[in-house]
Amino acid sequence: MARVIIADLLTGRRLVDIPYLKYAWSRRRNRPETLSCEVKSNNPDVRALNLRNTATGGKTALAIVEENGGGEWFAGAGEMNEPDYDDDAHRITLTASGIIDYFKGRTVLPPAAATVATSSFVIPDPADSTKTIPNPALGTMFTGLSLGTILKKIIEQALSWPSANLPIVLPADIAGVHTKTWDGIAFKSVSSAIADISNLEGGPDFRADARHQADRKGIEWLLRTGTDTAPIIRSATTHRWDLTAQQSNTRRLRVGYDAGMLGSVSWVTGGRSADIALVERASSNTLTDAGYPLREVLDSSRVDVVERPTAQRYAQENLRRAQGAIEVYSFQVRKDSPPYLGQYDVGDWFTAIVKDNDWLPDGWHLWEITGMSGDEGPWVTITAVKVGI
Repeated sequence: MARVIIADLLTGRRLVDIPYLKYAWSRRRNRPETLSCEVKSNNPDVRALNLRNTATGGKTALAIVEENGGGEWFAGAGEMNEPDYDDDAHRITLTASGIIDYFKGRTVLPPAAATVATSSFVIPDPADSTKTIPNPALGTMFTGLSLGTILKKIIEQALSWPSANLPIVLPADIAGVHTKTWDGIAFKSVSSAIADISNLEGGPDFRADARHQADRKGIEWLLRTGTDTAPIIRSATTHRWDLTAQQSNTRRLRVGYDAGMLGSVSWVTGGRSADIALVERASSNTLTDAGYPLREVLDSSRVDVVERPTAQRYAQENLRRAQGAIEVYSFQVRKDSPPYLGQYDVGDWFTAIVKDNDWLPDGWHLWEITGMSGDEGPWVTITAVKVGI
């Protein structure tokens, strides 16, 4: 069973519960959730909800709350897209993505940018009056903080604008050694700035977990970020599933491969936003020593990176991901069997026992959950990779 809820996006206050035909959700590491549900438009209870006016894209939020033996668990909640109505089938489809997606439409700018003269985004260069530079008063800089806290500070600044104080509960600051700067004239989106920080070598995970407000009459989001010493968000518990054929609470084990981009040399280019040429490189002999021909990977998307240490961290992370094909596992588990849905999540570790399998060796395997998806049925699909890839 589950509840599908429409809430006001700005306040989180609940508007209606929806009598759904079916629903679906998906969660991935460091990605907004995806949510959908279908309702019968000629159902009198649905008609009474006036979804044409209560399911407003960009103004309302859609939430899916799973209910099972483990209690209530929010599969996700976030900004509603415009409804899709099928007259022949008498169906309305509602879709949404997690709240982090809201920040695709926000820029890394202080609130003062909303009212200053647009001509002031650049000012004369004090060192050369024939040139201009970005106005530092409209820039954003955080220093002496952990990467996770800088990620949080970007969101906090966006929420400080008028009509932007969404019910997102922010964690406490954590001191660190990092400094990050964004020029206002770059108009960097908050969403892409978050991704840039997370994608650094050793960068922090981030997640905005939906939950009930204290009076249970609305929803809010708890922002979670990894730390410099523990960048990955995961439970302290290592879960356990037995994937042998005799077990009834798991099924449909699949093994695939993500070859990605193999590479022994990783290049990163940047600096164009500051009119400079920046190139960084990272190399490894792991693949060539194993008999693979030389391959290179190029990341030219870092146009706003102007610091060499930052570019080098991107090069190192891209190289790490290019060191071989990743074995990807998927299987299904029952929602109503321990560990119950809501007791595990993306990023968690678990041990899986395999026996008499034609492809995998017998024994216990330590894997990490990288994705989860579910619907109105009793099964959850889990995708995972080996720990330590």
